[in-house]
Amino acid sequence: MKFKIFIIAISSFLYTSCQNKESNINQQLYNVLIDYQTKNPLPTKENSSKTFYLISKNLKYAYEASFYKDGSLYITLNPIGVNVEEKSYGIYQDNTLKPTYIIDDDKVGKNFIIKYIKKDLDKFTMNKVPIIDVIYPTYIYKIKGDRLILSDSIRGNSRK
Repeated sequence: MKFKIFIIAISSFLYTSCQNKESNINQQLYNVLIDYQTKNPLPTKENSSKTFYLISKNLKYAYEASFYKDGSLYITLNPIGVNVEEKSYGIYQDNTLKPTYIIDDDKVGKNFIIKYIKKDLDKFTMNKVPIIDVIYPTYIYKIKGDRLILSDSIRGNSRK
């Protein structure tokens, strides 16, 4: 009996330790966001050409994670910030995770989001949205139970 209680306690500890409570999203979603953000960093003067930086420096960059009814998740970098045409949640951010917002009208991602928050969205919303032709890569994941499986990607046209 004591062994069974010990196993339950360990399982409970492992489950809660796998949650990224600081960012309010679970470890699985956190990991795929960090992977995308590492491969597609926010543009800076150091990692962009001078011309590209001059065009992009006044934009409000935010990473976007969109859940869809078909069980898919699309992740991209949005140079014009939070999409005001969609019901958005966020901003999810910590020391490693860059500003990220989530679109999930139907709560398809409820297994991956510890808490749906609405914090600092206005800081990443543009009043006058410029015409911009930069498209960042999009990674497409399929939801398989409590796992996210990379199924496809769309290249985009941004320079690195």
